[in-house]
Amino acid sequence: MTSRSTATPARTPEAAGRGRGPASPASFASDSCHVLAARLALRPVPPGRAAQPSDLRDFLAGQRQLGLDPAGAAALLDDLAARGLIGVGDDGLTRTTQEGDALHTRLSETIAPITGRVFGDFDPAELEVAHRVLNEVMRRADEVRAGL
Repeated sequence: MTSRSTATPARTPEAAGRGRGPASPASFASDSCHVLAARLALRPVPPGRAAQPSDLRDFLAGQRQLGLDPAGAAALLDDLAARGLIGVGDDGLTRTTQEGDALHTRLSETIAPITGRVFGDFDPAELEVAHRVLNEVMRRADEVRAGL
């Protein structure tokens, strides 16, 4: 595996406010959106592994909550790279940078208690069924909407 990207450091909410007091809500929201996108972008990539940029682009374009087509997903990946959260190695594969890993870890630690409260009492098998059913409902709704 090649070394991590040496792109510029990520602009985190903490860094956005450095030297000027706390980060503004607008900059925090923007950074949080990018962190969420980075988290989604790298979800199919296990820690310490890498993925083809086209696979990540297609994965992001398939995430309804982001509302991206493939061109928008590619632009988002370019922006994440410009922020130093992801990088493409000499092997052509995309992976998180150290800054991206650190930001992902902070986000995961922040949301873990919330997701635990929301999903903690459900049986994992029930959650998997619910996920599959809801995805199928959304797919069918898209088909119906396309036919209107």
